[in-house]
Amino acid sequence: MADEKDPFRVEIEPELKAKFGEIHKRRGLTRTEATTRILQWFVEQPQVIQQSIFRHLPGDLELDIVQMVLREMEKKRPNHISSGS
Repeated sequence: MADEKDPFRVEIEPELKAKFGEIHKRRGLTRTEATTRILQWFVEQPQVIQQSIFRHLPGDLELDIVQMVLREMEKKRPNHISSGS
């Protein structure tokens, strides 16, 4: 069977809608394309990043954990150039 796509409805506040509209138009994407890319990125993130986005980490640990995970992700990027820090 061919790729099936499931419509997905998102309710957002007018201010967020306006800001998101600026971003997706600047990138030359439809709202659907931009939303799909964001969701695809999110589901591919480590659980700790997902938890942080949903605010499921203790506040005092959240920043430290996310920074540590992002440093590790940066090390794994192809053509990584160290900043010396």
